[in-house]
Amino acid sequence: MWQPEERRIFVSHCSAYRATGEEFQKLVRKYPLTPGQAVPHVFLSSDASSIPTGEEWLARIMDELKSCTHFVALIAGEGDWKNPWISLETAHFMGRQYAQSKDNARAPLIFAFGDLIDKATAPLNNFQVIDGRDADRIQNAVLSLRVGPWLGDCVKDFASFFKTPPGARAKK
Repeated sequence: MWQPEERRIFVSHCSAYRATGEEFQKLVRKYPLTPGQAVPHVFLSSDASSIPTGEEWLARIMDELKSCTHFVALIAGEGDWKNPWISLETAHFMGRQYAQSKDNARAPLIFAFGDLIDKATAPLNNFQVIDGRDADRIQNAVLSLRVGPWLGDCVKDFASFFKTPPGARAKK
């Protein structure tokens, strides 16, 4: 009998933009691709429920990187291009994907908010980066997470989310 793929999404982000990561997590959980689809596990290191108090945080992050099926990096501020944790987590995911199967490797989804793609720097600019102003690219990327359906409120919510850099909104 067919079983749906378990989706374990690792969200890499700068802790200064924790609220942005949490908002992304809520959007992913809000829109199943099909009715009745299981809500994906979305790991966000700054979310209190992802790493319970007292748990060894580095071990938990590494365990989540080893078990995630999808990887998302949120570039919410200009300094995020050089954030060592976002770079390390992205590289770890890529290395694991290619070590497991070059033919079926999933690329990391790196979303740049607003016009931040124009400020991209190494090492992350060496990956394919999704321009937060391009609704079609956002749609394709979000659908690859098996999140949708890409209709009505879902379109508006994701497009609005990525259009404006969190720093241009109020930091929470």
